[in-house]
Amino acid sequence: MPTVVNPHPTVRADDGVVVTAVMLGDIAERIRSRIARYFPETPLDSASAQVSLRRLGETSSYPLFLAEARAPDGTARAIVVKFAPVFDDNNEGLTEFRHLRAIHDRLGPAGELRVPRPLDFYDDVNALLMERAGGERLSRVLLRDGGRFAGRDAARHLEATVRRCGEWLAVYHQVTRQGDAAPFGDEFVARVDEKLGLFVCRGFGRATAGRVMDTVHALRAFGRDQRVAVSDQHGDYGPQNAHAGDDFVFVFDLNYHAPAPIYEDIDYFLVTLETMNPYPRQFFFDRRRVQALRAPFLDGYFGATPREPLLEIYLAGYYLKSLLFRCAKQRRNTAKRGKAALCVFDTARVRRYYPRRLEEQCRRVDALLTSARSRGVPGRIP
Repeated sequence: MPTVVNPHPTVRADDGVVVTAVMLGDIAERIRSRIARYFPETPLDSASAQVSLRRLGETSSYPLFLAEARAPDGTARAIVVKFAPVFDDNNEGLTEFRHLRAIHDRLGPAGELRVPRPLDFYDDVNALLMERAGGERLSRVLLRDGGRFAGRDAARHLEATVRRCGEWLAVYHQVTRQGDAAPFGDEFVARVDEKLGLFVCRGFGRATAGRVMDTVHALRAFGRDQRVAVSDQHGDYGPQNAHAGDDFVFVFDLNYHAPAPIYEDIDYFLVTLETMNPYPRQFFFDRRRVQALRAPFLDGYFGATPREPLLEIYLAGYYLKSLLFRCAKQRRNTAKRGKAALCVFDTARVRRYYPRRLEEQCRRVDALLTSARSRGVPGRIP
C-alpha cells in the first residue's frame, strides 16, 4: 500500500479557516486516488504513488500546504493545497479555481505569462489544488535586485519582469471583461470617504481628508459622462502575488469576485511597488530604482505609445484611492506585530507619510483636470 504521510496538527488562520489532521489525511488520500488524472503524462498512479503533505512556509492569509506525490521510480510532482473561506456570496477557492482555468486556457502551460495549473477543487472542504509555480516571489526579487549596488543585468531583469506583469494584467482584464462604467462613480467616492473616516479617527489630518474629498468630487464631476472598461478585479495585484523566473511571470491569488474599472488593479500595483518600505533591514534598497519601474509596467499594459490625457487622469485618480487602500493593508499587517508596532506605524505613516503623499497626488490630479478642461479634452476613450 502507498504511504500517506500526514504529521500535522490543527491549523487555524486569522480569518477562521480551520484545517485539521483528519482533513489533511483525507485530502492526501484523494490526491493519491486521482494522481493519474492530475499528471497523465507521468508514471504516477494511485496503486503505487506515495503522497506527503507539509505546511508551506509562504506568506499567506490562508493555510497553504504542499503535497508531494512520488512514484517508485523517483518521479515526483508538487501540488499546492490552499484552503480559503466563503465570504458572503463569494467562495474564494472556487472563484480562484475558475479564474485559473480561464486564464490557463488562454495562456497555456508555458510562455512568458503564466498562472499555476489548476488541478481540482474539493468543495466540501473548500480546498483548491494547483500545480506548484516556478520562479521566486517578485517582492523578494525586488528587494534583492532593487539595491543601490545591483548591476545592470539585475536592473534589466527587473524591467522585463515588471513589463510582463503589465502584460499579464492586460490579458486578465481582457478575459474577464464585464462591460464598462463611469470612471469615478458613487462607489468610488463612497469607498474613499469610508477609508478617510477610519484614518481620521487615528490622527489623520482632517484638512487633508477634506482636500482629498474635494479632489474626489471633482473627479466624479469630470467623469460623469465618460465610460471606462470594467473587468473582474484581481483585488491584490502586486509583487507579493507574482513569481518571477528568468523569462516568465506567474500570478496567483485570483480569488476576488467583484467587477471594477481596470484602473483599480493597475494603480494598486503601482502604489504597492512605489510604497515598498524594507528599511532598516534592507539598508541599501534604492527606492528610486524601483519607482522607475512604473514606466515598464504601464508599457506592458497599454503598449509603448503616448498615453491620452484622459488616461493620465484615470491613472492619477485611482492612484489617489490606491494610496488609501495600501495604507489600510499595511496597517492591518503591522497590527499583527503588536500594539507598539502599530503605534509607530500610525505616527510615521498614517499621520505623516500618507497625508503628504495624498496631498501631492491631489495637486497632480487637480493640475491634470485643469489642463484637460482648458484644452477641451473629450469625455470618452476606449
